[in-house]
Amino acid sequence: MLRHISFCLVLLYASSSFAKGTCDSLPTLKSEEIVARYADQTVKLSEVDALIADRLCAAKKEYDKKVNELRQELVDELITRRLLTLEAEKQGKSGIDELLVAEVKASMKVPDDSMLRAEYDRVKDRLEGVTFDAVKGKIREFLTQQERQKATMAYIDKLKGVHKASTNLPVYRVKVKTEGPSKGPVDAKVVILEFADFECPYCVRGNDTLNELLKKYPKDVRVVFKDFPLDFHQNAVPAAVGVRCAGQQKKYWEMHAKMFESYDSLSAEKINALAVDVGLDMKDFSTCMADPKHAEAVKADQQEGASYGVEGTPAFFVNGIPLSGAQPLSAFADLVERELKRQPQK
Repeated sequence: MLRHISFCLVLLYASSSFAKGTCDSLPTLKSEEIVARYADQTVKLSEVDALIADRLCAAKKEYDKKVNELRQELVDELITRRLLTLEAEKQGKSGIDELLVAEVKASMKVPDDSMLRAEYDRVKDRLEGVTFDAVKGKIREFLTQQERQKATMAYIDKLKGVHKASTNLPVYRVKVKTEGPSKGPVDAKVVILEFADFECPYCVRGNDTLNELLKKYPKDVRVVFKDFPLDFHQNAVPAAVGVRCAGQQKKYWEMHAKMFESYDSLSAEKINALAVDVGLDMKDFSTCMADPKHAEAVKADQQEGASYGVEGTPAFFVNGIPLSGAQPLSAFADLVERELKRQPQK
């Protein structure tokens, strides 16, 4: 999937001909081959590999995952570029840039004052008293860029639909567990496992995208959330525990949303304030926060994610298919559509 799309779309490849590279690899060794000697003893390759079996497995997973990602992204870029080129020729445009300028300008939503005010109200607690008028221009620029990207991706998705674009590459999957707090129908055909950190700005974007996805596929998608606090975010574990404790009072998703809204201002005091905002019993909440079993459960989530190859956040598994980073809605939608086509319809 194209990860960064500006108003004038820049694609990585200018033609369908690609340079062929060479790739050196390690010499092939047999398992019984001697790889070391000391005194009158020897060490065989099989002995070495047995001691690092887990790490070799992780490396193989990472390699397979990367190969799959590169192929999938390249195929998507090829399809996108060629469809845009065909459409530009059809409309008599000079090229892809001129086509996108015309199509995106015609379809994108121009942020009005109500949108600017709504965005300001959403983030004003983080602006330390900066007035709306002082940041109005920056907010307009930010929202305009967002709308351009949305309109661009929507146009590309439309072209793919019209021309029935599809890919048939085999998909790399990880066997993942999907138990945990979730949103969406329990019998959904597509289950997305999410690993995230409440202090991660990219996780905020990922969370917003998943909420859009649930609206787009209300009957077909379920999202399961797992904690993956990063070491350099000192409030990530307390935030994760706070959400779990809110869950004990049946306010898990309310607190989940509040945490992401306040991702850049979290502290012990802020977490307590958010608990008050969602209407929690603060005595029970404080008792829960002090119980070490919840921090241990958070750590267990993190270890589970690491076993699947997760190294950073946000990380997603769409029916086991890895997808890393704050991807656009279309990246998820493409995978969802592919997964729905694989399964018999209800």
